[in-house]
Amino acid sequence: MRTRLFAILALLMMASPVTARAQDDDRPPKDRQPSPGLREVPEHTGRSHRRGFWLSTGFGVGGESFDARDGLGWSHAESGAVAALKLGGTVSPHLLLGAELSGWWDPYYMNTNLDRSLGSLMGIVQWYPAALGDFWLRGGVGFAHSEDRQYLGWGSAVQWQQDGMAFAFGLGYDARVGRAVSLTPLLDLTGHSYSDHQERILSLGLAVTFH
Repeated sequence: MRTRLFAILALLMMASPVTARAQDDDRPPKDRQPSPGLREVPEHTGRSHRRGFWLSTGFGVGGESFDARDGLGWSHAESGAVAALKLGGTVSPHLLLGAELSGWWDPYYMNTNLDRSLGSLMGIVQWYPAALGDFWLRGGVGFAHSEDRQYLGWGSAVQWQQDGMAFAFGLGYDARVGRAVSLTPLLDLTGHSYSDHQERILSLGLAVTFH
């Protein structure tokens, strides 16, 4: 009887480690401790935030100069206000396509009673060299419009208008301040070509961009 009892106890002691190991194997994955050096990675890591529709609007200051094609070269730059609205769609993390409406305006051009404004409507391409980066380069081409209004006094004025061709190059950086919002400092060079003269505007501005 005593020999049989010892045999039963010995079998139970041998079976205990096997039972414990089986229980560990059956434990749900969430109860397991992560291996040293490993951590969970969010699903959005490594993915660009640029997708779908995008819009950007901003203001700044620009220096305008012109060449009357008379052999005297470009005039001195005259500062004025700049505004722009851009919108479009995302082709890839590297590439955005869209349209841009921009304008430059100076109510007292060269300290005279002359009100000058330049505007453009262009198709644009905005390229990000790095898919996950926020620095970009931009180019565009489209239509240009020039309007001058000379005030003669007593409420009278003389107005001139011209249409031409516009092109633009620029660069900027989308500094993210929210999940889909960025503050975008930018530097642009915009050119206008008309039948009797050409214009150029070098501008510095700040835009709010929604991706």
